[in-house]
Amino acid sequence: MRKILLLCTCLISALFTACEDESGEYIEQLSTDAQLTSGIRECLNVSKDTSVMHLCIADAMCTSETHRISLPSNTDFYNIANVLTANGHEALLDTLENQVNRACEQMGDPVVSTFKPVIDAMTFSTPSSLVNGADDAITSYFKANYATTLQASLSSSFAQKMRSTGASDLWNEILVEYYEANAQVISYDLQSYVLQQFLNEIFEQMSAEEKLIRNDSSHRVSSILQTVFGDIGEGNN
Repeated sequence: MRKILLLCTCLISALFTACEDESGEYIEQLSTDAQLTSGIRECLNVSKDTSVMHLCIADAMCTSETHRISLPSNTDFYNIANVLTANGHEALLDTLENQVNRACEQMGDPVVSTFKPVIDAMTFSTPSSLVNGADDAITSYFKANYATTLQASLSSSFAQKMRSTGASDLWNEILVEYYEANAQVISYDLQSYVLQQFLNEIFEQMSAEEKLIRNDSSHRVSSILQTVFGDIGEGNN
């Protein structure tokens, strides 16, 4: 009986000793996940700010062959363009394209104030999968999970920018010209289309900056970026 009790005592002692984790690996893993999460958020905030600096300044989109947003090419808009061109109002479409791009260039502050709280509140079950993923893994995740919410949140601000550049009034004028020449009723949300295209440009720029953060140490502008992406960047160089 004494031998059995002694054996049980040894087993219990061994069990508790194993659970103590004297190596600190469990605590270290928690700390690492916290660092990875902070690094992901920082990566998104830095790439968001860089995107705004590239796109939301005068002439960054309106005169750019790369970033300029073209008017839609779907059937409804194609019909509008054909009617206006046939009636000598093609210049209105050119002016509208300029004005919607000007509206996008003015969206810097709304993008920053809308994106930042969303980014700062993000959590991840496996942050390592994003950090160790493709060059645009973090931005792709952000876009896939938050693009719709961000567009809805920015809708009011973008409507104001469309009014301030004259794009909204001109769009209404174009519709009047169209209906005077054509009785076919159309329904098209130009504002939603342009805002979506603008956000695609923002995400594309964020992806490009994320790649630089991963692969170019000069773009790791904070200690957490250096900690989280330093080893990865060195491995890719």
